[in-house]
Order: sequence, then C-alpha cells, then structure tokens
Amino acid sequence: MSSSSPAPPPPSVSPKENPSSASDLFRKYVLPVAGILIAVLVIWRIRIDSGLPGPGAIPERGAMMAAPRSILTDQHRHMVKLEAYLGRTKLLIVFFDGTKPAHTDPIVARLLKDHAALLGQGVQPIAISAASPFAITKSEEISGKRFPFPVLMDVDPNGHTTYPAHRAWGLADNRSEELKTGVFVVDRAGLVPARGLLPRPVVDPEATIDAILRGNWPDAIEGAASPGESK
Repeated sequence: MSSSSPAPPPPSVSPKENPSSASDLFRKYVLPVAGILIAVLVIWRIRIDSGLPGPGAIPERGAMMAAPRSILTDQHRHMVKLEAYLGRTKLLIVFFDGTKPAHTDPIVARLLKDHAALLGQGVQPIAISAASPFAITKSEEISGKRFPFPVLMDVDPNGHTTYPAHRAWGLADNRSEELKTGVFVVDRAGLVPARGLLPRPVVDPEATIDAILRGNWPDAIEGAASPGESK
C-alpha cells in the first residue's frame, strides 16, 4: 500500500494582498485622517463666512492684500467701481457713521478741508456709509458745501447682500448687522495693509492724513488696527 505525501501548505498572503487587512488599514488610518481634513475645511469655511481669518492665516506685520472691489452708488446716483481707481491713484477710503450728517463726521470734514491737497499728493479720497443719496444732499445743503469726492451708499445694486462694502472691509457684524467705522489706505497697485483675510484700518486717521499731506505715504500705512478699532 503506497503512502501519500502530505498536502502542501496553502500559499501565504502578504498584508498588501490580504483584502481584509487592507480594509482594516483603510478604516484605521485613512478614514480618521479624511475626517480631520473635512473638519478643518468646515471650520475654515465657517470662519470665512463669519468674516474671521482662517487657521494660520494671520500674516506678519506689513503684509498686504488686494483691496476689495465694490460697485456702489454715489451721491449723484451714479454707479462707481472702486477698481476703476486702482492702478491710477492711491486711495484714502473712509467709512463713516451714516446715521449722522456726513459733514459732521470729523474725518469727512477733514477730507473736505484737505481735498485739493490730497489730490496734489496723488491720493483720491472716497467716503462710504449706509446713508442714502438724499441724506448726503441734505448734508450738503446744511453745510453749504458740496462734496468734491465720491460719497458712496453701501447698498448692493443687485440686492443680494446687505452692506457689501462694509462686509468686504471687515466693518459689518454678521449677526447684529452693526456697522463700524474705519479708514483705509490703498496704494497705487491696489494693495491695502492686511490682517488675516481682511484689510486693516489705520490706527490714527488724523495722523495718517497728516503724514500723507507731508508726502510720507510709507509712514501712513505703518500703523493699522483691528476692524472697528480706529480712533
């Protein structure tokens, strides 16, 4: 009677070839990492929508960003594109309290007083608020002076967004709709000092205007504050 040889052992399967092992690795490593990435992206998107800088988005002092573009209506009910000025001149953009007569705002009054001198330094003043053109006209009548620079009404012509310019420049609270004031300097290349993903208003508007009138533009953009902190 012949003896039979033992059956050969089954071929070994390496971890890479083992479907069960690959599935375990996917669940153990790939899924958690993907979940973390998705969570980070969701948090970043929420912070962007709320006007807050994203994680790790705070740049060093002196960082610059492209000035936000807006299309708004001026006191003469003409459509004005901010980008039309970019590349042609420097800008001094003043967001003032539209609940009060424009001419009573100290910075707007300063723009009235020094308008010609600012133009002589190659700087175009622009004022923005939520005031209506009617309110601006009334302010001109009371003061007896016409505004020689654009005074823009912050209303989306298409009606999609409330206070689009205030939001783009970080001066609108997304929850309370409260509007803040602020003064920004934009260089001829269309760049504005930045903090995170938002433009930075200057710390001292009066001192900034003084510096600009002395022809000292670099000093004018050195100091900047968090949105709404300008004096």
